[in-house]
Amino acid sequence: MQNIYTNTEYFKRHPAWHTEDSLWKAVHIHQMIERNHISISRIADIGCGAGGVLSELSRLMGPGIRYYGFDISPQAIELSRKHTNDNICFKMEDLLSPDNDEYFDILLIIDVVEHIPDHIDFLRKSRTKALYKIFHIPLDLSISSLLSDSFIEGRRNLGHINCFSFKSALACLSDTGHIIMDYFYTDVGTYYREQSPNIKNRIANLPRKISAFFNVALAAKIFGRYSLMVLTR
Repeated sequence: MQNIYTNTEYFKRHPAWHTEDSLWKAVHIHQMIERNHISISRIADIGCGAGGVLSELSRLMGPGIRYYGFDISPQAIELSRKHTNDNICFKMEDLLSPDNDEYFDILLIIDVVEHIPDHIDFLRKSRTKALYKIFHIPLDLSISSLLSDSFIEGRRNLGHINCFSFKSALACLSDTGHIIMDYFYTDVGTYYREQSPNIKNRIANLPRKISAFFNVALAAKIFGRYSLMVLTR
């Protein structure tokens, strides 16, 4: 599975490397930073992909901050070059390598953990690279996804070899030494259905929206299509 990011297989499936979702993700990251009043001068994004999240975040955060993107994929780093400027740089290297001693105020780990074969070792190492860490973790396990086996599609199409529920995601972070400071759900299902607005999609999303109006955690557990944004130290 790891090879699909360094050869051309993942790039062929997702030639834009999900840059169309960059602003949506950056807005939620900025929300987490703002509501916890975190002062920043250096931000890193591990598994930065095509660099869109850092580019959008730099517009939201304003001047005075340096941004660093790391990825092991040559195709992703090549796509990221267009976002390079005096404040943003990208490197094709493993930030968690023992030879890398860089340290940051915040480390972004956005839709990455689900792709890592040894995610426990990855989470332990990532804890030492920044004072704060912000994770975005898809909650692929729900009653709906288990009944329909739809989580398998995420494995085949997106490379999600690890599947999480709300509790298992937080447990993995806690068990690897992360101190959980804050979290909130992001409504992935509504976001993607709004990209293709039609009556069918609106009807399909209606039970989720009604359930979420009363209890988001219950909606995530039953219907799925949510992710978890988590701030740790």
